Amino acid sequence: MSTSAYNKANAPKPGHPSALNEEIDRLSRRLQSEAVLAVELVEQSIHALRNCDHEAASEVRRRDTEVDQEEVQIEEECIRLIALHQPVARDLRALMIVIKANGDIERIADHASGVAKAVSYLGDESAPTWPTSLIELAERIIPLCHDTVRALGQRDEATANRIIDGDAMIDRLTRQVVEEVEEAIGNGALTRRAGLLAYRASRDLERIGDLCANICEDILYVRSGKIMRHAKRANSEPS
Repeated sequence: MSTSAYNKANAPKPGHPSALNEEIDRLSRRLQSEAVLAVELVEQSIHALRNCDHEAASEVRRRDTEVDQEEVQIEEECIRLIALHQPVARDLRALMIVIKANGDIERIADHASGVAKAVSYLGDESAPTWPTSLIELAERIIPLCHDTVRALGQRDEATANRIIDGDAMIDRLTRQVVEEVEEAIGNGALTRRAGLLAYRASRDLERIGDLCANICEDILYVRSGKIMRHAKRANSEPS
């Protein structure tokens, strides 16, 4: 048998498990690249916020469209694979995490763009001294994003659980930003515009943290088949 005939005879067929596994692996790598790009935008937006760098802020808003385009293409590919292979059980869960994480990654990039907009909307105002809690929140978000991308690539349950458990700290810092903004506007340390934009940036950063937690819940889902979303909230509510 010739080499070309052998390759043709042994090529993966639609619906064949090996073909689907290869496609899922390829999509997972593509998702990982998209996540790395989104985290780059988060880092760049936080740099723009800390330094009131209008040029960096504009670059984040421009590059956000790259993530938008990739998100659509990945989703379309997932739909194609589901229609072609009709996966079940673990393979279906693997594709579902790609679809769900893909949407969350796109929204992370959107919120990075939101942080950048806060800088752009300062206009000609001089660079403000941002609330301490806002800077701390931003500094915590960057490693959180990197850990989430690593957990997604490795399907790391331990890291995923740690990120989910740490979400309360992000919420606490966001509430603290509100208090500090009110105080800073009251004593004249921040203009009203800068204060409102600091609050807006904190909400975008909080949402990035929430989306990282969502991705980690999906990591646990693909491992166990159990839907983790809302479970922590239900367990924390008084009976």
